[in-house]
Formats: sequence, C-alpha cells, structure tokens
Amino acid sequence: MIPTPLKRVARRLLGDRVVGMMDFYRHPEWRVSWGGALNGQSHRQRMVEALIRDLPLQAIVETGTYRGTTTAYLAAVSALPIYTVEVDRRKQGFSFAMLRQCNNVRRYAGDSRQFLRRLAATPDLADKTVLFYLDAHGNGELPLAEEIDIIFSHWRRPVVLIDDFQVPDDDGYGYDNYGPGKALNRDYIEPAVRAFSLRMFFPSVTSKSETGWKRGSVTLAADPDLIRTLRTIREIREWEGSRALDLGSLIVAS
Repeated sequence: MIPTPLKRVARRLLGDRVVGMMDFYRHPEWRVSWGGALNGQSHRQRMVEALIRDLPLQAIVETGTYRGTTTAYLAAVSALPIYTVEVDRRKQGFSFAMLRQCNNVRRYAGDSRQFLRRLAATPDLADKTVLFYLDAHGNGELPLAEEIDIIFSHWRRPVVLIDDFQVPDDDGYGYDNYGPGKALNRDYIEPAVRAFSLRMFFPSVTSKSETGWKRGSVTLAADPDLIRTLRTIREIREWEGSRALDLGSLIVAS
C-alpha cells in the first residue's frame, strides 16, 4: 500500500520507530503475525518447548524479532534471558510495545550479523549453552550463512534452529528461495555442515500433520552431548547422510 501524504509526513516527523509503536495500538491484529508464534505451527511449538525443556540451555538468541509474536511466546515458555534483534526500524517500534512487559527479553536494533558478533564478544555468554532461533532472512536479505559461521565459530555449545528451511523429503513444508545459490536448503548450509561437523534434525511429523503456515525448519548442533540429547527428543528426527530416517515411523501429531 502506498502511504498517503499525511502518513509520509507523520513518518518524517515522528520517525519509523514511533510510527511502529503507534501501529501496535492502531492495528491490534498485527500482534499475531504469521498466524501466531512460530508461524502458528503447533508441532513447531512443541519442538521448541522440548528443546527448552530437555537441553541445558542458559540463554536464547533470536535474529529477526519482526513484530515480537514469537519473542513473546519464548518469554512466556521460558524464564531464560532472551536476546533478540530487528533491523527494520518500524518493526523495532512495534516489537518494543509488544514486549514491554517481558522482563527477560533484551531487545537490540540493527543487522543480525553485527548483533551476533557483539554478543560473541561477551565472554560469559559465549561460554553458555545457547539456543539460536534464526529468522532474520526476508525481503531478499539472506544473512543466514554468515550467522551460522559466527555462531559455530564463537560459541562452544550452540544449538541452532532455522526457520523457513526446506525439509528435503516433504514438499508440503514451505521454505525461502531467493534465487540460484540462495535457497534455504541442505546445499546452502553444506559448507558449514562440513566445516563444523554439524548434525541436522528435521521435524518428526509430516507437513500434513502440522498446522499454521507449515514452514520447514532444521536444527543444527555440533557438540556430542547436545547431539545425544537431541536424538532423544521425539519432536525432531536426525537426517542420516543422503537419506531420511523412515518416514513411516514418524509421529502423528495429536
């Protein structure tokens, strides 16, 4: 939608962040972005809750706050400190209003790669077991490869969950594709998988059993102890080489 002259004047006078905060009150329907937390996907929600429950996490880091819907959900299901970053100034304002009562959320503005480098320079955080939820891609921007490299180069025990990622044996899951060499799939992350000896885990239910926007995801880890724990979590399944584990044994979502 093209802004009216009045809206353009308001944005110049107030700034995009203030306009974003006003959006929070003017458009309450925007508080449930993409069908709700984690794209409104019930199995994805159970997956994240299982990761938080079963892994010895000490912090959660999110890239791509957007309007704060998923961030607020993470703050509700975990008392862990949550660090989140958003590059878009108007969405920064909206998420500020959305998350103002979430005391365990620390909000940042700017590029996700600079944000991660800044966090990595904090010694006590870099030594912790951290769950990273990567969702800063969009509108043609794809910082994902650099995000993965920064995380596994600087954190000792990270677990990375990537949104909008292709599930290789289930076309019903959507994923982002920004053109040649920029599709979020196994080929895209293969250099990191090899460099850091990563193991990949995909959702343990077919897309037909998922709800919401049915976006794909992958979970990555390198630490042997964390990998052993991930193998016990029934909401995900490990990808074995060039073939998936038996799809016939997948859990049927309730």
